[in-house]
Amino acid sequence: MTCKDSPASIFSPLSDCVIEEASARDSISNHDGFLTINAPNTAQPSTEHTLDRYLETPTLVIPDRPFRTHFFASEFASERRAYIKAVALSTLWTALVIISVLSIYWGTLWKLDEHAYRLRGVVVDFDQGDIGQAILRASQEQTGSPRQITWTVENPSAFKDASGVAQLVLDERYWVAVVVQPGATDNLRKAVSSADAAYNGSAAVTVYISQARQEQAYSHFISPQVRDVLQTAQLSFRNQNAKSLSHFSNFNLTNLMQNAPQTILDPFDFQVNDLRPFDVPVTTALTAIGLIYVAFAALVSCTHSLQARNRLGLNDKLTLKSLLKVRICSPLISYFWLSFSYALLSVFFHVPFGRFRNAGGFPLCWLMFFLGMSAL
Repeated sequence: MTCKDSPASIFSPLSDCVIEEASARDSISNHDGFLTINAPNTAQPSTEHTLDRYLETPTLVIPDRPFRTHFFASEFASERRAYIKAVALSTLWTALVIISVLSIYWGTLWKLDEHAYRLRGVVVDFDQGDIGQAILRASQEQTGSPRQITWTVENPSAFKDASGVAQLVLDERYWVAVVVQPGATDNLRKAVSSADAAYNGSAAVTVYISQARQEQAYSHFISPQVRDVLQTAQLSFRNQNAKSLSHFSNFNLTNLMQNAPQTILDPFDFQVNDLRPFDVPVTTALTAIGLIYVAFAALVSCTHSLQARNRLGLNDKLTLKSLLKVRICSPLISYFWLSFSYALLSVFFHVPFGRFRNAGGFPLCWLMFFLGMSAL
């Protein structure tokens, strides 16, 4: 029986046929680009030498064919269970983070109207007359409830003029200030006596606000409640003023209604002085929705830094001290320029950084974004 006729078995030791085939294969050599077959050696080849050559022959490994199975295939059961477990745990942890962390934000908006008493307002009466007294009474009648602004009455002698009261709003000591201008009641009496058609009741009271401090608080709570207080004072004073005028014997109602009807129908009104108006819509990108993009940019920057360290193997090559410095300084440098580009984008869309602080508004905005990204 020749070597070709011998049955192959992986359990039997190497036979002489295998050794003979390996010896014949070694006799083939490539010399100067031509295949030559050496004459077979009649001597018995070394079994040890031929066995080593046979064992050094490379083995061809055929990889598994990709895209060969379905997700619910039986041979894919272990991988399927591991995948479902990983996704389920990830979903569970994400849900727990949503409930535990985002509940803080939801809580700030829940029953918000029941915490309106934390908004403080001040009333300063420079008039010391009937108009001022009507506003003081109305403000004290509409305070004390959790849903109402807490009104405080300040002594006018503590201020040089109305600008000092306005500074309290700018310093964020109060959210709103109602100032009864000096001589408001006397000006009304003079207008009634002379039937002055040029009388302007809105100059009697000035309301100072700073809407840019929190525009939603002003639109939802402060403005409606301030209007309610002043309208209550107007109604009360209008009735009181009409009764007092009827007691004058020389009072000419017909002449007054023809020439200066506002002195009876609208004896005083108010004007709003918004010290820091929120009147540029593009600033919403800086103070509300746009802050989400700042957090997203910081996350992308950290992800790129992590990928770069992994690709270059820095986590395994650097010492702990050096690695900590890289991980701390690298994001801060990136945040410095990312925050600059974010603030610069607002300049392109004409955000008025210098309206109240001249050129200092831009670096303040830049610093705010940089500190916000660094806090992440």
